[in-house]
Amino acid sequence: YVQIYDEASRPAASAVVKALQAEVGDTLAIAPVENVTAAAVLRNQRRPAPWPQPTLIVHGAAEKACAADLAAVVRATLPVLPGRDPAVWVRDLPRSLKASPGVIELWIPPREADAKAAS
Repeated sequence: YVQIYDEASRPAASAVVKALQAEVGDTLAIAPVENVTAAAVLRNQRRPAPWPQPTLIVHGAAEKACAADLAAVVRATLPVLPGRDPAVWVRDLPRSLKASPGVIELWIPPREADAKAAS
């Protein structure tokens, strides 16, 4: 899953999806990019707090090696914005959430916040 927080991040997310598909082909199923802020508004839910770095969330230990490989593709594809570390974090799914084996989520920080911070 590829998650964004604002529409300004969609082109970068689409570029990452294309790069991942080119790298691994059909072995990786990627759901459509989701704007989690817009989804939360539609569902009348609290907006998620954004990750400060591009972050891959693994749902199980078996996905960690794959996530590390994916992180390299994400790092090479996403533009490094001013004031942002180029690292891509790999984190475990919080224990309070239900894991889905084989799932890795990519959370891309909001680009609009970077534009406001740079101005």
